[in-house]
Amino acid sequence: MKYPTSPLGNALHADQKKVASEISFRTCRKDDGEWLFDLFAKTMREYIVQTFGPWDVAVQRALFLKEFQPNAWQVIVYQEKDVGIIQSEDRPDTIWISNIQIDPRFQSKGIGSKIIKTIVDKAQRERKSVTLRVFKCNPARHLYEKLGFLLTSENETHWYMAFSTI
Repeated sequence: MKYPTSPLGNALHADQKKVASEISFRTCRKDDGEWLFDLFAKTMREYIVQTFGPWDVAVQRALFLKEFQPNAWQVIVYQEKDVGIIQSEDRPDTIWISNIQIDPRFQSKGIGSKIIKTIVDKAQRERKSVTLRVFKCNPARHLYEKLGFLLTSENETHWYMAFSTI
């Protein structure tokens, strides 16, 4: 099944043909909500429990639905399978990655790294930084550090990180 390319997909350069051939993006649809909540539970439950306490499905579903903005999210498609979600904002001086989740069955395949590198490349062309936050208990922080992100601040629950391209 072919999906429309997102603005993120359009950011790919010719030297990233392998990324383009394996990973694509489509705009999230309202009917994606159920599998995206399941994805959220698979990818974030452990960190939410460690950070805030017991997982209450009803509470988490209500919070998820409150934040669910299908037109603002991009579904990550890998080898023609929906495998994750990304939400980012193109701000005047930074690209803010507010949400990236990859189904655990597809983690450690370089998908997240390739997507983040693509965003960094776009930011470099536009002379912007790339910023994000990650739960303190989430080991993804190590991936972001490996990709060149630096810790910029923290609060009780999250690390804030940035990749400066300037």
